[in-house]
Amino acid sequence: MDDSLQTYFSRHPLLFRLLLIGLALIVAVGKVVEVVGIFTSPTDENLFQDTPDGVRIVQVVPGGASDQAGIRVGDILIAINDQTFSNAREANRILKQTKPGDVINYTIRRDNTVLSLKVTIARVGIDWAILLSLFVMGATLTVGLFVGLLRPQFKGAQLFSLSLILLSPLFAITGVGKGGYGGILWWVALFLGVPLSLHAALYYPRPSSQLSSQWRFVQAAYLTGVVVGAVLIILQPAFLMFVAAIAAYGAGLSLLQRAILLRHDADTRRAQRWIWRAMLFLALSYPLGWVLFSLYGREFLYLLLLSVVVPVASFYSVTKYRFFGITRIMKRGLTYNIALAALIFLTSVLFLNLIAFLAGLDFEHHISVKFTPVSVKIFIDQNNPAGNKEGERFLYILFGAIMSVGFWLVMREGKLALDRWFHRQQYDYKRALTELSEIFAEKITTSELAESLCTDIMKYMQLKGVAIFLRHQSKYRVVSAKGSCEKLASRDAADLYSVGIELTLPSPLSELLLPSDPSLLKGLQDANVQLLVPLIIKNKQIGMILLAEKRSEEIYKEDDLHFIESLAKQAAVAFENARLNKEASDKRRLRRELEFAQKVQQELLPREIPTCTDLQIAATYLSAGEVGGDYYDLLYDNTDSSKPRYITALVGDVAGKGISAAMYMSRVQGIVRTLYQSGVTAPKDLLEKVNAVLFSRDLRRSFVTMICARFDTQEKTLSLVRAGHLPMIWYSSREHTVRVVKPSGIAIGLDHSERFANLLHTETIRYDDGDIFAFFSDGVTEAKNSADEEFGMERLMELIERHKSAAASDVLTSVEGALIDFVGNRDQFDDITLLIIKAVPMPASPEPKIDTRDSFVTEAENSPSNFTVHDH
Repeated sequence: MDDSLQTYFSRHPLLFRLLLIGLALIVAVGKVVEVVGIFTSPTDENLFQDTPDGVRIVQVVPGGASDQAGIRVGDILIAINDQTFSNAREANRILKQTKPGDVINYTIRRDNTVLSLKVTIARVGIDWAILLSLFVMGATLTVGLFVGLLRPQFKGAQLFSLSLILLSPLFAITGVGKGGYGGILWWVALFLGVPLSLHAALYYPRPSSQLSSQWRFVQAAYLTGVVVGAVLIILQPAFLMFVAAIAAYGAGLSLLQRAILLRHDADTRRAQRWIWRAMLFLALSYPLGWVLFSLYGREFLYLLLLSVVVPVASFYSVTKYRFFGITRIMKRGLTYNIALAALIFLTSVLFLNLIAFLAGLDFEHHISVKFTPVSVKIFIDQNNPAGNKEGERFLYILFGAIMSVGFWLVMREGKLALDRWFHRQQYDYKRALTELSEIFAEKITTSELAESLCTDIMKYMQLKGVAIFLRHQSKYRVVSAKGSCEKLASRDAADLYSVGIELTLPSPLSELLLPSDPSLLKGLQDANVQLLVPLIIKNKQIGMILLAEKRSEEIYKEDDLHFIESLAKQAAVAFENARLNKEASDKRRLRRELEFAQKVQQELLPREIPTCTDLQIAATYLSAGEVGGDYYDLLYDNTDSSKPRYITALVGDVAGKGISAAMYMSRVQGIVRTLYQSGVTAPKDLLEKVNAVLFSRDLRRSFVTMICARFDTQEKTLSLVRAGHLPMIWYSSREHTVRVVKPSGIAIGLDHSERFANLLHTETIRYDDGDIFAFFSDGVTEAKNSADEEFGMERLMELIERHKSAAASDVLTSVEGALIDFVGNRDQFDDITLLIIKAVPMPASPEPKIDTRDSFVTEAENSPSNFTVHDH
């Protein structure tokens, strides 16, 4: 085909399809008609061919018409019915003029003696080798049509399909080197179809980049085919010379094929290698089969059937390497059935041929058999015709039984091999459930359980993919996916949850698809998911097992459904146990972490009250949970740690609760202490620096309210700064009043500009003996009772005034008791921090007291109100 014709067919693919189908019908019908003619034609049941001595008998069918007439191998055939001839072709023409049942006269020469023998013409009958060769030819036609009809617009597909269709008559064991319709098809196949296959190789899987250099080899192939074909037609050599010429022709084309292949790139060579190996094998086996047939008989015709490697290699390469964009569209189940049918057919042919072989055996020794109720007696070479007949019948029965067993074994092993190849092995599901039960007992984490379960389900059920989705809050999440299901994503989980959460029984995916929304569950369809199996426990769905298509491409059977349902029940229990184990483990771990955090937080609080002759200090801290976000601290100068002049009191509160708030407050406390020890002692400077450090090091995670008071015990002055915290309560003994001191300021961590410093004001107070100062967090004033009333600032101020004459520790105790009585059975919802400082006259003995853990709790335990701690 020239480029213009190929371009025309590319623009009109329908015309090319019609041309292809027409050529396939010409080949198929021509060869079938030829074979039917052979099977119904007369035969003398011998084979003769041209030799230098004349037309020689080269084979005689044992027990056939020629054998019964006395014709032997090596006889020279002179005339048939007194008609002479010059070659085997003319002799065959005379023979075909007879009909089955005719008695014809053969004139032969044997050892310089001329004999006249009478031969009764028989009917050819069915030849298995010829029938199987038609199967090979049909397979080649099918592959050619498959490619050409799918991709008629591609030049490479046009050449590839045409080459296979023109090559197919070569594989039918009829018409070889002869005239007539079937013979013409054979000549075209050998001397045009084979060169065309070399031509097609320039265009698959894509057009070659070396077309100009490779084209001359293709031209040489076409020229060789024309020359060799013309020479053989003109000279009509003897059969063996004819086969030798074909062998030389095949060798020459193999060299041209290699030259073309070496000029391809590596990817093209890899894609074409199976086709060219098959063609090379054909070049070797085809002439060899005919030579062995000529020398040793018809049994070697089966060697010619090995040419089936050509269509097989062609189909495999086209689908594996996607020639012309073609992917494998044949279902694996159909492929299995075809392979199984081929196995049965070939085994049956072998069995029938063996029977025919045994039927033609001539036993050298006569065997007689005598059966009695208790024994079987065998006699050899006895003059007993009846016994001899019994013996032969016995041997035939014995051989038939052995062959039947052999046939059964071959079929069984062949089917087992096909089952393994196509993943159709039958597994013992009961045993599988037992083995999986051991996994359920061993794997205690959800991920380990899901991974093992997916792997084993794929193994036992022979699936292309498996995925396990577990319910998490109001959605599914993928915990494990294998095979084709690995591509599933969170979007697929969301889609599946929307339509599958109510499933309680295994359901095909097709039942969940909505015609109105084809994109729904598209990911599951792409992953070849076919069956959805819910995981149910206590009538509640906790997840889903997704099963992809079987590797054998069979449908799910009843045994499969029973197995997966039983497995899903066990898996649901195992996953629920794994979840409960994880929750218990997480709680234990969290409890250990909370206990550790609580211990760390308690140790960060002041362990002892600084000794001071004119200040009494008492403090308590109680978190709403194991740890909290409140904080207090007492800092003093290092000049005289036994009797410090300056004492700085701080109370803070982080926005939030729990571990995160506690950890953040611990970080703030560390910054405060570091700055104070480095000499930043003035309250305003200290809080400004803390705010600057949190912003400069990107440590800000929340905001912190804080109040800072610096006592000068010699001058009896107090410098107070408030960064968004609750105010300080001050009882003045001079004026006998309780007031709220609330200098301006915003919380630390809200602003890093000068606005924070500008809004932060310092208030200086001169105090007297008997003055009381209360620093507290909102857990004190916002504590609520059962009527949802708050403890409030006024109640706290009233308590301080009522106990103005008491020591600082007694004031603290009275406030704690009042809080317990007020709250009653109501749970604590916020951290409570309270720091009481009272100025006393010299030389009043200090009453250091600090309660960082249980002063509040102890009173609560002894109180009928039973104050409890709870984290909201």
